[in-house]
Amino acid sequence: MTGKFSYTQQDVKNAFLGLQKKLFDERVAVSDEESSPKMLVVAGIEGAGKTHLLNELLDTCRYSNYVPLYEPHFRTLHPQYQEIVKNGVGFAYNKTDQFVRDLGGMIFEKALREKYSIIMEVGLETYEFAEFQKGEHASRYQYEVHVIACKKDFAHVSTISRALDSAKNNKLERFVSLRDLDAGMANAKAVLTAFEEACSKVKGSEIALYERSFGTDKNSKMICRSLCVDTGELVPQAVVIGGVSLPAASNKVSIEYKGGAAVASVYKAFADIADGAIFYRFGREKMVFECHSILSGALEVDHKFAEPAVNGLYSYILKYAIR
Repeated sequence: MTGKFSYTQQDVKNAFLGLQKKLFDERVAVSDEESSPKMLVVAGIEGAGKTHLLNELLDTCRYSNYVPLYEPHFRTLHPQYQEIVKNGVGFAYNKTDQFVRDLGGMIFEKALREKYSIIMEVGLETYEFAEFQKGEHASRYQYEVHVIACKKDFAHVSTISRALDSAKNNKLERFVSLRDLDAGMANAKAVLTAFEEACSKVKGSEIALYERSFGTDKNSKMICRSLCVDTGELVPQAVVIGGVSLPAASNKVSIEYKGGAAVASVYKAFADIADGAIFYRFGREKMVFECHSILSGALEVDHKFAEPAVNGLYSYILKYAIR
């Protein structure tokens, strides 16, 4: 890679070797030929709440033997990180992005080759995931896929809030452009279909859909879940909503595969939630209130960094204010 803050493949390899003991030596690969390693996947557009949901899942301690492909501190392993970060945390996030992607790819290759279980956070803006079900891992892993659906405007405001908080606390983050969010929405069908198909190929795999909105108090709420009971079959399962178990037969939202084909696709359920603006009164009022709350905090951030955030927030206030 050329440029002012360039790095070489040897730099990536050195970072990988430095992480190898912690990532692999402290975990156990699947050695039984009859068993499948597992892959935990959390997917959604930028601002959907992937990291928050992933952390909630990791807190259950069920995934302590899984290898993560990415952790925030991996960015600090860039050979020129100390120089890069002098330009600000947002700049550092952008300039280390390709480096951590290359590093994650190296981690993935070793985990795949040696049958380690894997943790993967998937941004829908990355179209390469649309070929996911065609890789050599496709029939070797048992999948647990969690998909988060939310409105694009809600996600954008969430990314603005996150970036401003990170700037105040000097944490690595960036402002997400509407272009990235549009790319995520445009890629959603191809990427989600790929993961759905992967789940349908391996018995015991499961896929779940969550909604995140002001109506869920900005938390990710599971609304449907399906299990691969046989190759080519995804069968809807009961979910717990508000402390009450909702049988699959009573759930209006479902993900279902029969005979290797989608009867009710995850993308259809995702799009029913994610498409369009926020129309209901409660959501509009909450959006305006949220934007005003974030604006008050923007005063604590450097003007140059905060300007695009402020402009974006004011545009949403004008869009959603009830007149």
